[in-house]
Amino acid sequence: MIRIKPTRSFQQVLKLVREWPDRTAALLSAVPRDVATKVLEEIRQDIPSGDNWKAYKQSLELAKATGLSEGEEAWVIRTRQKAKKIRRVDGKEVALYVRSHRPPKRPSEEVLVLARFSPWTLDTIPFFPKKSEAIMVSRKMTQREVQKIAKQRQKDASEWKLLLARLGIRDAGKRKKKTMPDARAVPDVAFEAIRLEFGLGDVRGKMHWRPALRRLRGSGFFGFAKNRRDWRRTMQDPWYREWGREASAPGIGASGLRDYERFQKMLGFRF
Repeated sequence: MIRIKPTRSFQQVLKLVREWPDRTAALLSAVPRDVATKVLEEIRQDIPSGDNWKAYKQSLELAKATGLSEGEEAWVIRTRQKAKKIRRVDGKEVALYVRSHRPPKRPSEEVLVLARFSPWTLDTIPFFPKKSEAIMVSRKMTQREVQKIAKQRQKDASEWKLLLARLGIRDAGKRKKKTMPDARAVPDVAFEAIRLEFGLGDVRGKMHWRPALRRLRGSGFFGFAKNRRDWRRTMQDPWYREWGREASAPGIGASGLRDYERFQKMLGFRF
């Protein structure tokens, strides 16, 4: 009787065939993540250097969409910025927006008044809402733009002061002055992105999102794939073991993707 054993190379091929479904799933998961990573790198490279744009550049990160249908994968480039203390010296070039939390949280009526009359300036806003009720967002503007906002809030002061008075808030301005050192707001990084992308206000425009997205739309999957040796090894190399590793990343709910779709439309892109 002649006994024939499978060669080592045949065993490796068999192993690859057995792992094929899992490797395919891993590749389908890695493709959108790696493409988003590449786009993020290109965007960061095109953002001007210097202190004015440092916070914006550092705030960009990847997030994985959660709650999608089975077999769907989506990654987004988002901004994540911590609240910063608002200094009196910054007040001449900062506009403040009050944004109430989304349902099911219900802000107080006085916070809704602030949201309704936004934007405010540091000198005109009557009080700062609690973090549990609203998000304070700051936008950097020219002194002329801030002065224009201040004049408008002074013009409609009789209206918002009356609404607050009916809610029992009459000394908000005095209380605000005492708590000024603790006033904090989240910089509106999305506004900074649009301002730089299109050159709004006194900012000299520097396209950074649109070139990266054009390259993505132009080259597509195969444009990225030809330079991805790890993708090829995932499907061809039985010795390659890195295909099963998943990169950790913050998650974002499917409902939150609407904000990023709106931003993409502002840029004039639809895929």
